[in-house]
Amino acid sequence: MLTGVLVGAIFSALLMVFELYRLYQYYHFYHHVYSASAWPEIAGTVVDGHTGYTPGIRGGKYYYAMMEYHYLVQGHKYLGKLKRQ
Repeated sequence: MLTGVLVGAIFSALLMVFELYRLYQYYHFYHHVYSASAWPEIAGTVVDGHTGYTPGIRGGKYYYAMMEYHYLVQGHKYLGKLKRQ
């Protein structure tokens, strides 16, 4: 009887630690998302764009769009690439 209570207590403690970890992840993710949404916006220029595909596991294809852009902030030019599936 004591071993069942001990196993239950250990399981409950592990479950509680896991839930605290998930709450931390939730907070960290949404804090990052909302702080990034407060950034100022700036206009950019799309330099290049194309589509492509990667082969799938079972012979199919996964299509994606690739976009290359640049923008200017305080006299510094920044380049970036964005891949969307």
